[in-house]
Amino acid sequence: MRRIILAASLFTLLLAPTGGARAADPQTFTGVISDDMCGLDHSGMGETDEKKCTLSCVDSGSDFVLADREHKKVYLLDDQKKPKEFAGAKVTIVGTLEGETIHVQSITATKP
Repeated sequence: MRRIILAASLFTLLLAPTGGARAADPQTFTGVISDDMCGLDHSGMGETDEKKCTLSCVDSGSDFVLADREHKKVYLLDDQKKPKEFAGAKVTIVGTLEGETIHVQSITATKP
């Protein structure tokens, strides 16, 4: 009986680091690279150039986000370097979603 309990305990410990769960499958997200202060709409800042506004807000401490205007959702991006070149642009992001954060695998520009 002790051997069975010991074997079961060891098996449980071996699975513990991964929780026995597999990693989430990558998903595709579409939206505009924005910042977490403006989110879906830059009009509150009095700025009509989304790229300029996004970069200004990020320079002031905001984080890059994906603003999905179609579904009215804003996702934080775990990678804060890749989005810079796409600021204010419509993009497609491939990544995994954890809570409200996208773990970015790739970002590509899409046609407006």
